[in-house]
Amino acid sequence: MKTFFNRAIFAVAALSLAACSTGMELKNAQSVQPGGTVFERSLYKEYMEQATDEYNEADFANSDTFALRGIAAAQRKAADPEPVSNRNLPAGTEKDLSAARKRLTIALIKTAREKAPRDAARAQVMYECWMEEQEENVQPKDIAACRAAFEAAMKKVDAALKPKPMAKKAAPKPA
Repeated sequence: MKTFFNRAIFAVAALSLAACSTGMELKNAQSVQPGGTVFERSLYKEYMEQATDEYNEADFANSDTFALRGIAAAQRKAADPEPVSNRNLPAGTEKDLSAARKRLTIALIKTAREKAPRDAARAQVMYECWMEEQEENVQPKDIAACRAAFEAAMKKVDAALKPKPMAKKAAPKPA
């Protein structure tokens, strides 16, 4: 009985310690000096805004997730958009999010990081915001806001990636 009691106390202490460390990544991320490309610095900024918003809502686990992704971006180790499989999404929501991720990933491959770095960074973080809110599935307005922000950013990315029309050659002057 005493052994069980000691193990129980140890387990509670370990869980308490783990809980105390949740939510600490935002502070770590705030001390990072972002470097790298415009895309990487923009990605850091966008992740920091999400991490702060989640922290202010007392969603420390998701704050940590966004903060860690921000740190990676600041250190020139930016990850690709988070896979849909990373989240426990409600049935019927995976299709739209998978299509959004595919659209974003293709744009990033097609040089969106260089041609529309700020909008591409915004699109990536808003896609992940949409997915995070969809996983929680308790704030329909937040889900819609993240999705709308993703769509608005992708509209700008798509426009930047459109081929520019060829300039018409001037007609030769008559002799």
